[in-house]
Amino acid sequence: MRRTFAVVIALLAWIGLALHFVDTLTKAANNGISLLEGSARFFSFFTVVSNLIVAVAMSLIAFAPGSRLAQFVNTSSVLTATAVYITIVAIVYSLFLRGVVKLEGMLLISDHIVHDIVPPLFVIYWGVYAPKNNLKWSEPFKWLIVPVLYIVYCLIHGAFDSWYPYWFADVTKLGYPTALRNAFLVLVAFLVFGYIFAAVAKLLPASTSSS
Repeated sequence: MRRTFAVVIALLAWIGLALHFVDTLTKAANNGISLLEGSARFFSFFTVVSNLIVAVAMSLIAFAPGSRLAQFVNTSSVLTATAVYITIVAIVYSLFLRGVVKLEGMLLISDHIVHDIVPPLFVIYWGVYAPKNNLKWSEPFKWLIVPVLYIVYCLIHGAFDSWYPYWFADVTKLGYPTALRNAFLVLVAFLVFGYIFAAVAKLLPASTSSS
């Protein structure tokens, strides 16, 4: 059952990402943006980053459970960090981004998959099947490395082409002080949710079921 659930989540995540990728490149081409830049913009969304992490982790656990990479991702720290990332994606999108952009066609389908379907399914998987042993209280600070690197990347990328994936991080409109303040608040949210998940993990059974 665990592997079947992982297969379902992996397939949904890959489908959502593929639809989003095709739509992004199509719109980029229609606006005279190069394939390289269109691809860079696609990977500039944390929604894409977090869903990609989910897709890879679930694929490894489902299809290559005995591999070293699968053993690495199938740990309490990696899966809990992933649960934090995908939860933040769903919450931030629902609170600040839903309805900002008009969605239609494959992007509408992708939007629901990566924001409304994959996040809760993965959190359920985490709660039922993810190992939760040996999770230390210092872990949430370690989990900040991905969002910190992401923010640095977005600032560097935006400095070159003045394009930012989210309005609350748009330096061209808000200026660096406001954009950096917003980025700091997002990191605080990651830390808070990290400790919430760490606390919940200590209350749940340390399941490592492979069925």
